[in-house]
Amino acid sequence: MVTLARGIALNGETPHWWLDLVTGGLLILLAIWVSSSDGVWNLQGRASFILLWVGFMAVFRGIQDVTIAFTMLDASKQESRPQVSSAERPAVPQQRDASSRTQMPVRPGG
Repeated sequence: MVTLARGIALNGETPHWWLDLVTGGLLILLAIWVSSSDGVWNLQGRASFILLWVGFMAVFRGIQDVTIAFTMLDASKQESRPQVSSAERPAVPQQRDASSRTQMPVRPGG
């Protein structure tokens, strides 16, 4: 339920918001399927089904974490690039040629 709510809340904030929405919906459907299968299977079948459910949750969580990582990387790249117009850029001073420098005289025996 939290994943579904996060997907709805991130609408417009990140281009990957729909992954949370889909993942939350699939997790809710999976939870309903697991809870409605109480009388169908014996203990061994139910245990393997719950392990399958936990595996799916782990895969979905991994997808969410990768999505959040790419969103944060994208945000950090946008913050590190300041938007400076050409009028606001500081002037770079002209560099002097190395041959125009005066050289110090070399003392003999020095």
